[in-house]
Amino acid sequence: MSLHHCLLRARTGVLLAVCLATVVGLAACGSNSTSSKAASSSNSGGSASSGTAGSSTRSADTGAPVNVAIELVQSGLAFTQETQAGAEAAAQQFNAHLSVSAPTQLDPTTAISQVSSALSQGAKGIAIADIPSSSWTRELSTAMSQTNGDVVAFNAPPVAGTAKTYVGNSDVALGQKLAAAAIKAAHLGPNTTGQVIISNCAPGASLLAVTVKGEVDTVKQLLPKATIEPPFDSQATPSANVTAWQQEISAHPSTVLALGTCDQDGDSMIKAKQSTGGKFAIGATDLDPLVLQGIADGTVAADLAQNWYLEGYTAVRMLIDAARNHTTPPAGWFQPGTTVVTKANVATLEKRDASASGLTGFYNPLIASFWSNIAAKAQPLSGAV
Repeated sequence: MSLHHCLLRARTGVLLAVCLATVVGLAACGSNSTSSKAASSSNSGGSASSGTAGSSTRSADTGAPVNVAIELVQSGLAFTQETQAGAEAAAQQFNAHLSVSAPTQLDPTTAISQVSSALSQGAKGIAIADIPSSSWTRELSTAMSQTNGDVVAFNAPPVAGTAKTYVGNSDVALGQKLAAAAIKAAHLGPNTTGQVIISNCAPGASLLAVTVKGEVDTVKQLLPKATIEPPFDSQATPSANVTAWQQEISAHPSTVLALGTCDQDGDSMIKAKQSTGGKFAIGATDLDPLVLQGIADGTVAADLAQNWYLEGYTAVRMLIDAARNHTTPPAGWFQPGTTVVTKANVATLEKRDASASGLTGFYNPLIASFWSNIAAKAQPLSGAV
């Protein structure tokens, strides 16, 4: 979650500014550069052919280059770099110049300014992480007008009447899948008793609340005899997050399952388990090294990883196709999906994340399947939750 959604988690997870915590949802994040490893400054985004190895799912388009852009929600986070890597792979594969930009922290004002800059510099299409959606109504509408409709929203469903294409996962389904995967991997069952702890690192964030609801509903269904404690504020900043988790676990010694909603929760749950001597199962949303190690050694039961690379790839490929063919991206809601990580397949994910070739090797089959009939993947935009 990042972003869950950051992640947008969520989604995945997100680092949320305190002043925006009441309006921001979970979503994916990004970086500001033409390189998948670059960090961003407040307003830039050079134009260049992508530097990441492209997908081999289809021969590169040799038509005249087109200029497109992507605005990521925040730089400096692992899953935002994965999103950018996918975007750059599409640009390289289909002969496009891609401008990438993102603020260094969650900052819609700066992000909106960067989008305006990209459009003024000639981007023919743009993908926008519209978080929070309410802040992007005017800019999405402006972008639609300036690009003749070549706009893709991702990470958060766009406000009705703005962008017509959304690439992102269901936030409620993220919560449902994470809870179900952790319960299954930990071999918990309907007779399980004890306490279930669920976090929310930004209680005012609407998309995170939806993910939490998915977790709660699934736990009620699968562990009817367990006691679900009220979701607690696990805090957005990593240091405060660790403290919050340690205090929460110490206060609930009968915990049998802990579910994180934000990226930073994974490391914190592991540290809380180690410091308190707890025996509870962990469900996380971020594949950083500590979480991968925790899955391998059994400390973490399961992780729900969003397919960020496929999300970035799909958004930019749609832009390129539309710009080159003088059309618009296919309308609707497109879900890039998730990958459940357990002890059974953690080695595959460790290999994937070890190199650029590992990343493309993992995602190429997913890209081929997703794009084999992209029109069939469209769902009504009004149903995006």
